[in-house]
Formats: sequence, structure tokens, C-alpha cells
Amino acid sequence: MFRPRLFIFLLMVFAVTFVCGQDTYLDNFSTVSYSRNDGNQNWASDWVENGQDTNNGPSSQYINVTGNRLRFYYIWGENIRRSVDLSSASSAILSFDWQTVSLTSTQRLAVQISSNGGVSYTTLGYLTGTTTGTFSQDISPYLSANTVIRFNNINSNWASNDYAYVDNVLISTTPSGPAVTIDDEVVDEDAGIVTFTVTHTSLNAGGPFTVNYTTVNGSATAPVDYTSSSGILNFNGIVGDTDQFTVPISDDFVFEGDETFAVQFTGSSDGSVNISDTATGTILDDESDPNATRPYEERDARNLMGNFIMRGNTNLQCVSGCPATPTTNNPGANMAYIDVDSDGTTQNSSSSNINIPVGANVEWAGLYWGGMYNSSNSGITNPPGTLNIDQVKFRNPVRGLILR
Repeated sequence: MFRPRLFIFLLMVFAVTFVCGQDTYLDNFSTVSYSRNDGNQNWASDWVENGQDTNNGPSSQYINVTGNRLRFYYIWGENIRRSVDLSSASSAILSFDWQTVSLTSTQRLAVQISSNGGVSYTTLGYLTGTTTGTFSQDISPYLSANTVIRFNNINSNWASNDYAYVDNVLISTTPSGPAVTIDDEVVDEDAGIVTFTVTHTSLNAGGPFTVNYTTVNGSATAPVDYTSSSGILNFNGIVGDTDQFTVPISDDFVFEGDETFAVQFTGSSDGSVNISDTATGTILDDESDPNATRPYEERDARNLMGNFIMRGNTNLQCVSGCPATPTTNNPGANMAYIDVDSDGTTQNSSSSNINIPVGANVEWAGLYWGGMYNSSNSGITNPPGTLNIDQVKFRNPVRGLILR
């Protein structure tokens, strides 16, 4: 007997979605600040106000952050902008939430974008009326290393009851390929070295690759402030891999303020890797400003049985018109800097001797000097403008001359 059989085939279809990694630049205004970075990438600048009556920061005036939103109120010629580096992206979307109150067709807030650092802008749209909404637009035609978004009033002046609010300003980008990024670093001058970390970001590479780096002089110069460095970094090709290198820092004992140098990438074994990122190394000066006012305060305190010795010397001596005998008045004498060391590189030198009694021990010794090195009085020859007042030569009676 034949029994018919029913064969049921179950065709199971699996839908697989491949999602490329995205870079996000976000400001959700959750604090009163123009410098928030709430995405996985940092903006290139803070928000910057401009206009006829603004630039008082995020907490006051006609553009400010309040209630976790960016608020615009009573706007005339004011605007605000923020920059972002989109040079490594293949596409990008700008989006944000918004609300308007009492804006008319001529009292509106323009949403603008620039691909040349703000030299010129294109208007993407307007916020107007009394309503809420979400703005979203493809900004891929404006990708550059100096992309700028701006909120601007380009029509009639607003009235005192006109408002606009913006929140969750987001730029979502699709990376164009693998990239490496490097963080800025700050280091004390006496730290000896500064360490830079380079990270593989955006997309995975086709395999392991190398990247070349080099340092570039800025206000800090090699070899005086740091040692010029270059080398090769190695990556396994997977996003998140890092490599590090160090740059030696020189402590030069000269007051010069904080100084910077740059780090650049010069090449990669994989031509698809974006190596456009750079870093700034900031060297914090550890010397004191010799021209700064210093407080008169206690330098050392100790209880001892014994005596103390203090000696002083002068930096000027009379060279002409000198009175024959000491006088209590201020005579018309011409003074000149004392220079006793016969060293042509010094402008002024003097000395004072302290004889240490036999069997005595020196518990503490200090050298203090001060005075005005540039005089407007006639009869005194001022030192040259090239004088380095941050350097003092101290003569040790045993070991000779030491430059400090």
C-alpha cells in the first residue's frame, strides 16, 4: 500500500547586517560649558561666540547654555561656531534637536557650514516659528580638516521674546579607511622624557603596518629644549592597537616660559592608513620669572646655639663727581657697574669674603641678589638689550667659576 508522504522543507534565511564603525562628535550641553566632547571623537575647537554684543562665555548674555541646551535670545548680529576635523571621513551627517519661540519668517536662526575654516559659509536650513523638531542633513560635500558649523542670525533683529534652543549637536561620520591618532602631551621641564601614545582608529587595516614619525621644532627647539626624535611604530592592523615612543626633554635652567614642539607622521607601509593627525608637546618651564615680584617671606628657620654671619656688597661705584668725603645728601656723582672678575661676558660682578672660624660648621648658606638693571638716570651706562638676566656666574673659592 502506497502512503503519500509530505516533505516539508524549512528555508531559514539569516539576515546579517555589517555595520561600519562610526566616529561621532557630540555636544549634549549637560553642563554650562563650550568645550564638551560627548562623542567618541573630540571637536577641533570649543564653541566660539562672535557678534556685536556677546562673547561672555556659556553662562550669560544672548547666547548661553541653560537647562542642558544651547539658548539663543534676543539675537541681533550674534552667532556661535565650532570646528571639527572631518578629513578622515568618507561621509557625515549633522543632526540636532531644536525648539523655537515666537520666531517669524524674517526672525530666524540659520544653520550654516563651512569647509574652509569659516572663510565662507553655506546655509543648510533655518529654524523659525514656535515649534520643536529634529534637524538632520548630509554634510559630506563639506568634509575637510577645517569644517565649521555655525548658528547665525542673517535676517531681522529678534525681539526680546524671541528664543531658539539647540541640543544634542551630533556629527556622525563614516571613516574612509584605517587611521592613526596621537594625543597631545604636557610635561614638566625637569621630567627627563615625555611619552607619546599612537592609536590605530577608524577601520581595521588589511594586515600589520608601520608608521614613521618625527619631531618638529616650535617655540621649543632641539637640542636646547628637547632631543630631536624620529622612528618607526608597529601596529597589528586591528583597531585599538597602540604603540608608544619617548622624546628626551632638556632642563636648561633658563626662564623662557612654556614652550611647544610638534610630532608629525611622515609615512606608512600601508598607503590606505590616514596619517594626517599631529600632536603638540608642551614643556612647562620650571624656572621662576626673574622679573616677577617675590614675596618677602621666611626662607629658613632653625634653632641653634651660636652666631650668624651676614655679608653684603654693592653693585655700583662712583666713577666721576665723587665727593671727597662722605655726604648725607645726594651729590651729582656718576655711578658705574662694578665688574671685578675680568670676564668680558659679564656686565656686573662683585665679591664679598666670609672667613669661617676654625671648628665652625655651616648649617645653611644662601645667596641673594637684586636691583634695577636698567636705569633712566644720566651718568649710568645701561647694559645691552641682549643681556641674559636669568644667568648668574658664581665663583666657588675652591673649584673656580660655575655657570648657572
